[in-house]
Amino acid sequence: MSSRSVMGLTVAGAGLYLLVAHAANAANLTPNPGFESVCGSAPCNWSPTLGTTVTSSTTAHSGSFSMSVSESVSGGGAASDCISPLPAGTYSFSFWYNTTSTNIAALQGGLNFFAVPNCGGGGGNTALFASPLNTTGTWTQVSGMISAPAGTQSVWAEVFFQCGGTIGTTPCTPASTALFDDVFFGTSASTPEPSTWIPTGVVLSFGVVQLCRRLRR
Repeated sequence: MSSRSVMGLTVAGAGLYLLVAHAANAANLTPNPGFESVCGSAPCNWSPTLGTTVTSSTTAHSGSFSMSVSESVSGGGAASDCISPLPAGTYSFSFWYNTTSTNIAALQGGLNFFAVPNCGGGGGNTALFASPLNTTGTWTQVSGMISAPAGTQSVWAEVFFQCGGTIGTTPCTPASTALFDDVFFGTSASTPEPSTWIPTGVVLSFGVVQLCRRLRR
């Protein structure tokens, strides 16, 4: 669940805490972008494509989990839940990947656009490629700008790799695996940061101090 750029309050036991949500979080439209929410053995809000095996991994760029995509045929990927509504315009898109599979020929991430609100029917897509491709097992970021064409009403985000020039012609032998983490899709290039719970006794700014004083009356 993404955080909103607001300040909220909650009471837990006898302690009072302030939830400070960083402004960068509000701009990320990606469902479960850091793959921290896990449903069974796989990240919530993401589905495999082309018969790919998708699971959660504890080798993460940030947080506790990443998404592992494995394929032995010719390529594999995963797509997010539908993001709707989405107006046409230019958006920032980025993701981090990590792989040691040297038989991967291309790795990319991007958006699939649809002219209907529920990501139905055919649609166009735009992808950002990892270039040069890093297969040394270190986390590498791919980032850029993607324009949603006129008439766009919904999209899904997707990450993908293939083991040959044409999908379906070059098998991934041995089976190839790539990890993905921290997908960002939104109107700001800022990297999302997690929300922070802070005891009211900590002084953050004049406005927060005044709020704490009022709460103690």
